[in-house]
Amino acid sequence: IVDQGMGAQDANKGEDDMLKLVSSQCMESLGAGQWSCTVCGMVRGKKDLRRHIEAKHLENTTVNCHRCMRTFKTRDSRRKHVCEFEQKKGVGSLGPGVHI
Repeated sequence: IVDQGMGAQDANKGEDDMLKLVSSQCMESLGAGQWSCTVCGMVRGKKDLRRHIEAKHLENTTVNCHRCMRTFKTRDSRRKHVCEFEQKKGVGSLGPGVHI
């Protein structure tokens, strides 16, 4: 059985890479694992600051769920949606009663 979800993961990678690149332009390293938002000065770890920048400072960006084609403002909101989807369907499910 082939995991049909891999195509969606590959398609998401291009969007993810683009958003990482754009958000990294609004980040400045402070050392010791801390990063500063160059827009508002918020200080967080790299991953949390990237989420903040995507949610608060990037405009006209969207990411798609390649399973259902819904559109989301951030990668984090899409990630939460996919987790909820997988919980409802069963992780790795290809349909009712069929699992990988």
